[in-house]
Amino acid sequence: APRSFCFNGAPLPECQTFLIVEMQGVLPIVQTTRQVSWYGGYGYEESPFEDQLQWELGLMHNIGERWAVGGAARLGPGSAGALTGVTVRARRWLSTDVGVDLAAGASFMTISSPNWKERSTGWLADARLNFNDDAYAGLRFEAFSLDPFRGPDASDPGGPQRSVSLLLGVGSEWALGG
Repeated sequence: APRSFCFNGAPLPECQTFLIVEMQGVLPIVQTTRQVSWYGGYGYEESPFEDQLQWELGLMHNIGERWAVGGAARLGPGSAGALTGVTVRARRWLSTDVGVDLAAGASFMTISSPNWKERSTGWLADARLNFNDDAYAGLRFEAFSLDPFRGPDASDPGGPQRSVSLLLGVGSEWALGG
C-alpha cells in the first residue's frame, strides 16, 4: 500500500500525498525595462525583476501513476510581505525519480523608490525538470502592469513589465538546510 504522506515526492504506488519544499534562485535572462526620469536632469533604465532567492512551500497529491496535482506559496523578497506568489501545479512523472512540473498563478511585487511605492499583482507560468525532489532547473515567465507615476522629484512611465527567468533550485532536505 502507498504511504499516505511523504516528505519527498514519489509517484504511485509509493506515495499518495507529498510536500513541496523548495529553495530556488531566480535569474532573469530576458526582461523589459522602462525609463525612470529624475527632474534633476538624469534618468535610468529600470526593471522590477532582479536576481532573487525564494522558497516554495506546498502540497501535491498523486491522482494516478503518472500525474500529481497541487499548489504552492512562494516566499521571499520583492513584495510588501513575505508572500510573493501562489500557484497551482501539476507534475508528470517521467520515471520514479524524474518529473516535469508545470505551474501557473499569481505573482505579487512591490516597486518602490524614495518617493513612491506601488504594489502590483501579475501572473506567472513556469516549467521545470525535477530530479527526485533534490534538484531542478526550469524557466519562468512573469508579467506585471505598473501604473505611471509623476511626482515632485521623479516620473515613471509604468506600463507592462515582463521577464523570462532561469530557475535553479533544490528541494526537500536541501531546501530545509538552506
